[in-house]
Amino acid sequence: MQLFLLFLFIIPPVCGLSCPPEYFLVSGIKCLKMFSTPANHWEAEKNCTSVGGTLVNIKNAIDNRVVTEFVRNSSVHAVWIGLTCYGNNKYSCYWDDASGMPSLYDNFNYNEPSDHQNGNCLIISAEINWKWESKKCMGQDWPYVCEAPTTVETSSCSQEYNYNNNCYTKSLQVANGSLAAYNCQNESDTLVSIHSKMEVDYIRSLYKGTNTTSIYIGATVDASDKITWLDGTPFDFDYRNPLDTQKGDCVMMDVQGYGLWSRVDCSLEFVYLCKNPLHGASGSEDLEDKPEIFPTQSGCNSSIVLAPGFISTFEYPLNGLNIWACYYDIVALGPYSVGIYFDFIDTYGELTVFDYRGVKIGDFGGIDNRGQVAVYAPYNTATVYYEPRHKNGTEKDKGFHAVILPL
Repeated sequence: MQLFLLFLFIIPPVCGLSCPPEYFLVSGIKCLKMFSTPANHWEAEKNCTSVGGTLVNIKNAIDNRVVTEFVRNSSVHAVWIGLTCYGNNKYSCYWDDASGMPSLYDNFNYNEPSDHQNGNCLIISAEINWKWESKKCMGQDWPYVCEAPTTVETSSCSQEYNYNNNCYTKSLQVANGSLAAYNCQNESDTLVSIHSKMEVDYIRSLYKGTNTTSIYIGATVDASDKITWLDGTPFDFDYRNPLDTQKGDCVMMDVQGYGLWSRVDCSLEFVYLCKNPLHGASGSEDLEDKPEIFPTQSGCNSSIVLAPGFISTFEYPLNGLNIWACYYDIVALGPYSVGIYFDFIDTYGELTVFDYRGVKIGDFGGIDNRGQVAVYAPYNTATVYYEPRHKNGTEKDKGFHAVILPL
């Protein structure tokens, strides 16, 4: 009887929406996949990414009911959800899909969140009437639910290439930048524009197991280094390699590495990816608070600095002088590790980078270490410590700057 009820619950209704492979369309609104084998939070996040999703996000009361019913009908009593907290109030919490804080809706248990006492990560549990409860991210194993974006169901786009209301088409041959753009347009598409880390991951998955290392994407760079999407969509997500020194007006994506973008001469030939919005897609999105960023601040001694973002000395690039030491606590949301790209170091001070366990993973600065360097943290948190030093040379102390990316 229980299996029969589960079967009824997950049958996709005829509503024009569908899900990626391995997911069920639940109640016509969410694409969900249950993993009943317990894992720690980091492992759960990584496994969700491998199937094109994140840990489940709950934005309103309807979402909460759908998810709890899905879990209950799967004979599981508690699961990880895609919310992480870095303090003891809901405004320190962020959803995995980078939509922001749970300011419009939450279902925390009494005295939650409690990151210092119980942990940064969250579960929903039958024992507390499916409320949200803090748990240690690495010290405990729980089942989990992954979520992927719904998409428009259409016979004109195969399920493999239908993702988040867009249809993607891989080229079979190489072309230069101009010809790649023309060929996509000739098929009523455009060279792909990219608007999230999840979309980067999806595109990488299309080339997994192939010999393709780089593809053209639909961006152009002008003389002032301003980047523009050919399809006219806003440039609302930046995944350029901060240490890229190449020149050129076109942009390519590394599909076998992290997925970073680099400038390239448009005369070079690569395979390319076209993209076409599907008819019937909804343009609405949840009205969550967007993650806090520091557009004019250095990030020094802030509560957290979210990736993507940056850290720097005060008043960079006008002045590199810091009068006191700084800690920069860096966080990448969801399943992503932290990449710290020091694109400018010209300081007498010392820079030290620590991973989440406090283990030193980078140590540089001073008069003999001025240049560009990347540091990769093994997990989704890292700390940079900057200690100013007295000038002991003839060069001016100009400080430092680093771009933070989720990898």
